Amino acid sequence: MLNKATIYTITKGNYKYGVIALVNSLRRLELKNDIIIGTDSLITELSSTEGVKQVIINSSWNPTNLKGKLILDNPSNLFIYFDADIIVNDRKFIIEVENIIADQKFCVAVDGIVPQNDYRRYVWNKISSNTNPETTSDIHPWYYNAGFFAGNLQTHQNLLIECTKLIALHLDPEKFIFENEDFPM
Repeated sequence: MLNKATIYTITKGNYKYGVIALVNSLRRLELKNDIIIGTDSLITELSSTEGVKQVIINSSWNPTNLKGKLILDNPSNLFIYFDADIIVNDRKFIIEVENIIADQKFCVAVDGIVPQNDYRRYVWNKISSNTNPETTSDIHPWYYNAGFFAGNLQTHQNLLIECTKLIALHLDPEKFIFENEDFPM
């Protein structure tokens, strides 16, 4: 199963240094996975790195809101997404994630799951459903902060599409999430 998933990340401006660190961490572990970087400008430090494709994103949207779109526009059957501030320090992690997603499962980090009473969960429930989160027990059991996720495009394409639609419908996609008035931090 080794080296089957494409790894995605997205960056803008000085976040490129995080992407460089992520790519270097993967290559130091001798992982040969293809890597697709969504970026506002070419990252020259990575231009000769084997297996790295840089996709220039010409969008007014904040890059944080383009994660699903980057994968959908540059599809790979198995995908792993990392934010630009993540490094990988054990090759077994990638191998295990690839095994999980090859089995049609969606993979997220446990520490990325936001608690039941988190304000962001409350707001997303309020704007994305017909239920009143203050009076219903039908609140979705988890809300995810998407700095890392992985899946199988055949099984999870609709999830990426719906997430992109929710962002377009309920946020100002040009702003960072915490700049949107419903998500103060």
